[in-house]
Amino acid sequence: MTDTTQDTGAGPTQLPGVALREHDVQLGVSPEQAAAATRSHRSRFLAEVEALSPDEWTAQSRCSAWSVQDVVRHGVHINTVLLDGVAAARAGERFAFFSTFNPKLSPLEYLEAHGPEPVEASLAAYAETTQRLITVVDELVADGADLLVASPVGRQPWHRSVLHGLFDSAIHERDILAPLGRVPDPAPPADELTAIAAYQVLLVGRFLAVVGMPFDLALHLDGGPALRFRVDGPLVSVQPGGTDGAAVEARGEVYAVLDAMVGRGSLADALDAPPEVVAAMSAISSLV
Repeated sequence: MTDTTQDTGAGPTQLPGVALREHDVQLGVSPEQAAAATRSHRSRFLAEVEALSPDEWTAQSRCSAWSVQDVVRHGVHINTVLLDGVAAARAGERFAFFSTFNPKLSPLEYLEAHGPEPVEASLAAYAETTQRLITVVDELVADGADLLVASPVGRQPWHRSVLHGLFDSAIHERDILAPLGRVPDPAPPADELTAIAAYQVLLVGRFLAVVGMPFDLALHLDGGPALRFRVDGPLVSVQPGGTDGAAVEARGEVYAVLDAMVGRGSLADALDAPPEVVAAMSAISSLV
């Protein structure tokens, strides 16, 4: 019999899980904020890519199997998938790409299937898809669009699918810059960091809801936002700002925590929190 006794803290107590489509998602990031974060991040990342020297294109990224150019080519792929997903949603068509998508294998298989290409081709494709994505997202806001768009975690309101692409891109920006001894330049505005961090934490919450783990955490990200993070049955809520009343508190430097959550470093070292909280917050380490 399933144990349905809930802890008073952030838990590892398990309850009956809730399927993704049944989640009551409450994310404190509006479509307008998602679009602004997309514009600021992607404009900056494109400028950083355009400034790479020939030697830097061949340098090793933080992704063990990928050079800097490979990471950029992955970005082209993800941009294209997101654009195709939005186009399918606008046309009322089914977008089946994610039915066979494996976050560990599919990106590698894409690069292998397409073979090597000149740096100039990678840069041109990244610039074109990035600029087109910024335009499409701005159009969705202007139109007041109400679309469900496919993503690796199921069909979501379009701005959350855009945030999923933003989460992936922000990690890969640092995958390129960190080995080169650089940081994002200019520094991301506070609203961009909030949007990225809130969505990344939401991914953790959706996993915890599927496996039936209740959670109630005040997450303080130094240099970034404070987030109230709750999972309670079908409810998955991430809200920037007010953290009063949370069962457990955790703190760490924003980039160290976000990187460690996806396997770029030790979350136990980056996050000051009880061990069970650290373990739960590592739930998405295989996503990118």
